[in-house]
Amino acid sequence: MDQSAVKSPSVLQVALFGGGRVAEDRTLMAELWKHLKQGEADGVFKLYLHRSLAYLGDAPVFDRDLPAATDILLSLGGDGTLLDTLPLVRDSGVKVLGVNMGSLGFLSGVDRHEVAHLADALRQRQYDEEQRAVLMIETGLEKDLLPFPYALNEAVVFKCDMASLISVQVRANGQLLNVYHGDGVIFATATGSTAYSLSCGGPILSPEMEAFVITPIASHTLTVRPVVLPCTVPLEVEVTHPGDFRLSLDSDIRNLNGPFRFRIRQADFKLTTLRLRPHSFFATLRQKLMWGADGRRLSV
Repeated sequence: MDQSAVKSPSVLQVALFGGGRVAEDRTLMAELWKHLKQGEADGVFKLYLHRSLAYLGDAPVFDRDLPAATDILLSLGGDGTLLDTLPLVRDSGVKVLGVNMGSLGFLSGVDRHEVAHLADALRQRQYDEEQRAVLMIETGLEKDLLPFPYALNEAVVFKCDMASLISVQVRANGQLLNVYHGDGVIFATATGSTAYSLSCGGPILSPEMEAFVITPIASHTLTVRPVVLPCTVPLEVEVTHPGDFRLSLDSDIRNLNGPFRFRIRQADFKLTTLRLRPHSFFATLRQKLMWGADGRRLSV
């Protein structure tokens, strides 16, 4: 074995991924980089930069493949940026820590005002891990149709702009669950339960739950409501009408033609995300989604 490739157990290999679209974000990233570089000089960190952040310094640059033996991937941006880390991390076991550069950053484990303390928190391992289930789509067709058939938030079947509605038949474990008529159907993980599904009336699930939330979008039938099923139950989905429709896996959207069948199941791997202490899922619900906020107690 090449001894140069063996990592000292005291060195934390950290890769940075993100954009830095506005000047304020770039200033914040530069501050974070300064603190991390100090740790690299002390022999605590080994740092890598995604090519989009190469302006920060002269660390080794990566593009589509994470450097070998990476411990933590820092996602610098909003929730969309963190979702974009899934094709990078895949089943490698690399932990992802979201650093919120946006307005909400619900999935992030660090807020903007905590950047100065992030390097110390990483040094001292002051974070908690969350294992998040990933869903997978199987079509039985060529891989080019869905080159990365995984999603952290949700898979969504929805109508094209000019269509009046779409019909989607869903079977759970071979049994007919429902035929949904409307604008579409959301198949969300526990992570995705606080995203698109929530805006369509779906329930909130704790992130460690291994479950699917099936949420109709603008259902044509008022009696149809969201349902929660365990991830162990395979879902068979068929878009029954012959027209055009769209299928999205997080931010990856494909234009397809019906009739079309596919299966949804839980992937064989999970994504590990981190939250700095004392952050917690329920504290984030209260703070960022104003969960349980009572307007009667607000001062006028």
